Amino acid sequence: MRGRSVIALIAAGSVLAACDNQASTGNSGGGAAPDPALRRVALEARPLIDGLERCRARYGSFPPNPEATMGCLPRGAPMRRQAGFVVVGDWTISPDPTGVGYTMTKQLDARAMLVRHCGRRACRWIYDPGDGRISVEMNLGA
Repeated sequence: MRGRSVIALIAAGSVLAACDNQASTGNSGGGAAPDPALRRVALEARPLIDGLERCRARYGSFPPNPEATMGCLPRGAPMRRQAGFVVVGDWTISPDPTGVGYTMTKQLDARAMLVRHCGRRACRWIYDPGDGRISVEMNLGA
């Protein structure tokens, strides 16, 4: 596992480009080609991201609580509430109570995780190696 984390970190460093500075849709900006493995993981989240974006477009904000978040996600998706979070498969979604954004995380191995953080102006992907090294902001194009 450690070898894969190191490879992923090296790949992450090579694609460290501008953050995903597109409007909250998460569309790719320019820059180097994203790491294929992390890009595939990010693409898995696309239906969830699309559902959250539809709610933002319809209501003017992202869902502010777990119940509203669940209502925005694709029908039939296996989801459950866990405290203030929504768990959908391997993804955990934490809504911002003001509706300004949300944070999605997926554990990649025992320590590393991929994070999508959306705020007032933009969404960005962050690779966190989980071993004390600095997290890397990435343009995954998803």
